[in-house]
Amino acid sequence: MGPRVGGFAEELIAYLVGSGGKYKVIGRNITLGKALRELVGVSVERRSMIDFVFRGNDSVALVELRMSEHTGGRTGQEPLLDKIDYILGVLEDERVRLRQMLIDKGIRELSLSIAILFSESHELLTKENVNRGRLTSLISYIMDERHVGGSLKRLSEGDRYRMCDGATITFERVERELSNIDNRKVCVKESSSDFRVWLKILLGDEFFNEYAGSNLNDILTRPLIS
Repeated sequence: MGPRVGGFAEELIAYLVGSGGKYKVIGRNITLGKALRELVGVSVERRSMIDFVFRGNDSVALVELRMSEHTGGRTGQEPLLDKIDYILGVLEDERVRLRQMLIDKGIRELSLSIAILFSESHELLTKENVNRGRLTSLISYIMDERHVGGSLKRLSEGDRYRMCDGATITFERVERELSNIDNRKVCVKESSSDFRVWLKILLGDEFFNEYAGSNLNDILTRPLIS
């Protein structure tokens, strides 16, 4: 495991998540079009690749993973977000009806997660050692009107979607919650179905705890195969 291990680390992560019991791995390095066909049978031509797709009992997680916070800069942020932008854009698109198709498959919660595992100095990333400047830059890019900020604004029109606590979705609220160094999660829900969408920025062990059920140290100190 390390910032530049790449494909092998992704295969290991898929194994760890799949054996954790909470999620089934639907795909790794899978096109978004194929992922949506696997999940709900919808046919869309989207060739952009998503790193991981996990399916839980009543939830789905689409995860974009970066091994290092040093990866990409602005050049890397655009492909990081294009899949998230697309998913938010077709949730209520009458040509796709993605939200309803997910509900019909028993999925009540959709997580759109960005996971960053290691710091520039190759340590497991935490809220204490994360580069605040890089994190702020990522959040600023997410909140751009052309990206997630604009998508959430359109979903909130007519109060179709609200924050999960019932409050109106506002730019300031979403940015504040994403910028909360202790959390970095935003939840919105559709008013008629209570379908929930999470946007998450996960650092280091937050990713492993969320999807593999344990922190990385515990995972690596137990037998992978019994």
